[in-house]
Amino acid sequence: MEQITSWDICFNLIIWLAILFYYRGQIKRNTERNGTFGGFCIVIILFSTFGFCAGDFLHYESLYADLRHSNYNIHIEPFYYWLIKVLPESYYIWRCAVWGTAAIILVLIFKRLRLNAGFAIFIFSLLLMLYFPAPRQSLGYVVLFYGFVLIFFSDKSKAGSYILGAVLVFLSYFLHKSMVVYAIMLALALIPFSKWIYMGSLFVFPIIYRSMYNLSSYVIASAIADESTQEVGERYLNSDFYQVANANGLVQLGIHRIPILVLLILAIWKLYFKKEGIKYGYKVLLQYAYILIYVSFLFNGQAVSAFLSPRFWDAALYPLTIFMIFFLYRQRRTPLIKGCFYMLILANLYDFAYMLYKIQ
Repeated sequence: MEQITSWDICFNLIIWLAILFYYRGQIKRNTERNGTFGGFCIVIILFSTFGFCAGDFLHYESLYADLRHSNYNIHIEPFYYWLIKVLPESYYIWRCAVWGTAAIILVLIFKRLRLNAGFAIFIFSLLLMLYFPAPRQSLGYVVLFYGFVLIFFSDKSKAGSYILGAVLVFLSYFLHKSMVVYAIMLALALIPFSKWIYMGSLFVFPIIYRSMYNLSSYVIASAIADESTQEVGERYLNSDFYQVANANGLVQLGIHRIPILVLLILAIWKLYFKKEGIKYGYKVLLQYAYILIYVSFLFNGQAVSAFLSPRFWDAALYPLTIFMIFFLYRQRRTPLIKGCFYMLILANLYDFAYMLYKIQ
């Protein structure tokens, strides 16, 4: 494919609008229109395989073509290179294998947590659906979180769940080198938080912000990462690719991030200040999302690669989506929550509109 057309973007838009229209009742209240995870999985596999709205779609297509006819692997992990070699020659088959597997594991996470199907699909469409087909990290993220869920939300066969969960957490590293960083940050999220930790983190933010480059360099140079991971990290820190958002970028960031931050603050207020009860595993997901967003803001505006800050923000959407499905389903649809839903709908529509505008 030489370029993405407006019809390609409209294909993704129609799927997204169909999901939103079918589950629109979830905005005001929990509805009986639940749907099925099986149907949802098929739709997401279709959406991701033909994920024209994903920013890296053409990049991966070009990379696939190069690697298919090369005896040397560059840029991607050996697992994805192996898939390119053993599957029939088709970029779409390769995407289906990678993102299709990620979609299946995501559904397994939802089912393991016994989340309401209709509400899960609705929240996914608002928070994660447009980003999900973009990076190959998606498979690494869901494998990492499925391992976490098996460990912290185990049922009867606890020993088996613990072992399988630990294996999946370990295997996630081989699906993307950055998973070692995300696994370490997930371990930090296991520490029980209190309202004072949240308040203190905001107080020390300016101090950490000024020292962020030196702190990052020390962490990368430490023994927690292998040489290849260290090399990638150093490239990000020393990159000359620095960007400042223009007016469109600021609008895009604003309508996306404001409702997410409002919902994050609402959850922290309810759980840590109002002391609403919730299972520890869900608290870990919230704390993990907070840590990732916190680090994203620490890298924002720094003289490092412009990719770093959004990478941590995007990674936060995975635990945040899982947590918000559980948390918001049990909350009354206040004007604040409904307002956030409407703003997220607007943000996704804005993204599609901007994609169509750029193609013209």
